[in-house]
Amino acid sequence: MSLLAPAAIDHEQIKSALRYLETKHEILRSVYQAEGTYRIEKNSFVDSALLGIANIEGSHDIFANDAAKTLIGTYLSGAFDLSKGPVYRYALFHITNAEGLTRTLIYLGLHHAAGDFKGFNSLLGELMDFLVSDTRTAVAENDNYAALVSQP
Repeated sequence: MSLLAPAAIDHEQIKSALRYLETKHEILRSVYQAEGTYRIEKNSFVDSALLGIANIEGSHDIFANDAAKTLIGTYLSGAFDLSKGPVYRYALFHITNAEGLTRTLIYLGLHHAAGDFKGFNSLLGELMDFLVSDTRTAVAENDNYAALVSQP
């Protein structure tokens, strides 16, 4: 699925948002070991979940940009390795139109083992809420990711 933000969002903001979601939804940190078993990682998958970032200038047509087409192909064709994680992946497209306005398109994919369509839509809503709220400041200022993860 994709989200088109009304303005440019930098990669650090998106990483903070995804880390925040990982703290709330441990399924995003799940690694499946064998049929029916899994473990929850304490470390974030944000960096390994990133497929790439493409900058597109002068057009809103991402398919007219070779780098963007390659990134979309990777996004669509890549298989999830549930034994290593992550169960989600994302790609970013910074699109600048002829007037100089930049917007960010976020492609976000979630393996079906981690959630259904309704759950995925809920995650997208939380992602956007985070990106427009003050919550991101508290998470971004915390250097210790493990401290953000709720311990059993």
